[in-house]
Amino acid sequence: MPPTTVRDFVREVVARRDARKVRNPCDGRSYLLELTDQGLELIEAGKPALARAYEKLEPGLRRPSGDYVESAVELRLALRDALATGKG
Repeated sequence: MPPTTVRDFVREVVARRDARKVRNPCDGRSYLLELTDQGLELIEAGKPALARAYEKLEPGLRRPSGDYVESAVELRLALRDALATGKG
């Protein structure tokens, strides 16, 4: 995704008050995004639709969809750690 698209998306989410920018303790030149209570409610409201999407995807996958989710979480955590330690 182009950086300008990410920037515009972040601006929109913050303007809607679904998330807020917080100081990055590891790098003062950047910020982190944190969901607000309103953003968390939005996530909860979307869970039934996400569950229906997974049900439709499952027949076309070689492994259970949960395996892919676990891999994505593992990748995200490794990326976070690499960025925090300066390895990235």
